[in-house]
Amino acid sequence: FVANYENDTVTVYARGKTNLLRTISQGILDPSVTVYAPGSTNVLRTISQGLVHPFALAFDPTGNLYVANASDAITIYPPNGTTLLRSITQGVNLPIALGFDSTGNLFVANERSRTVTVYAPGSSSIRRTISDGINYPTALAFQP
Repeated sequence: FVANYENDTVTVYARGKTNLLRTISQGILDPSVTVYAPGSTNVLRTISQGLVHPFALAFDPTGNLYVANASDAITIYPPNGTTLLRSITQGVNLPIALGFDSTGNLFVANERSRTVTVYAPGSSSIRRTISDGINYPTALAFQP
């Protein structure tokens, strides 16, 4: 799946292939997160509450959706829901990437502050900040 900013579409490709399978345009609005049924272009729900130019998405182990926003906030939504549960703003500074480690800690790559902030499962308080060797972080990966 590839999000296309300029024409508000998502293009879908088969795993390991370069041929375009389909283009999704229904329900794609900025700022919003649109959820589709697996393998479908039918909109299940659209999330817009609390979003300001969303950059990245991640699911925690319980199924909550975390969204990194240009407004220096991580917004959190319940499984199958569209209502904002809570936000994380402490230590968030132009969040570009999100990820969860095997114990459920949230890692946030903050481009503007050149840091990665870590939050305990379900917490909005910073557990630790990683800055040594970090310069404009843009992606996160976790080794299994």
